[in-house]
Amino acid sequence: MPPEDTVGIHDLSFATTQFVLPHTELARHTGTDVDKYHVGLGQRAMSVPAADEDVVTMGAAAAAPILERHGHSRIRTVLFATETSVDQSKAAGIYVHHLLGLPESTRVVELKQACYSGAAALQFAAALVRGDRRQQVLVIAGETSRSTRWTALANRLRARRRSPCWSPRSPPCSGSTSHPACSPAT
Repeated sequence: MPPEDTVGIHDLSFATTQFVLPHTELARHTGTDVDKYHVGLGQRAMSVPAADEDVVTMGAAAAAPILERHGHSRIRTVLFATETSVDQSKAAGIYVHHLLGLPESTRVVELKQACYSGAAALQFAAALVRGDRRQQVLVIAGETSRSTRWTALANRLRARRRSPCWSPRSPPCSGSTSHPACSPAT
């Protein structure tokens, strides 16, 4: 039986972009040896965000199934770990809080520092839950990159459509619930 002070991850969910850029195409476009990606990184392709996808919409899309399964009544804090900036002003977690329809009393903290911020968010969440076993903490970790070296190539892959979801990069929802971040029940 685990010790009384043991806390852990209750559920996991993932989201990624809808487009994929094969590294063979990226290497051809940039004049780079494809082995840099295939051997050096061990990858064959990379995700490419559509015009209406950013760290906010992907974070909300990843969190929505968790809220559908478990509700949000015990969530007291959202920890958003990302180095990606969406509008140089508000924390990305504020937008996710809005998209997910979390109560106004839910605190939001954004952690910056690339990959380590995700690990730090888990440690912070564990400490919060140890302090009050009645609460749950929603941890979201995500990054997007819009490198100018592949943006022109990636733009050919992107759909030209109006975004159904509100984020700093797109207009507010207009009653549509077809996007997973607009409707946690999808």
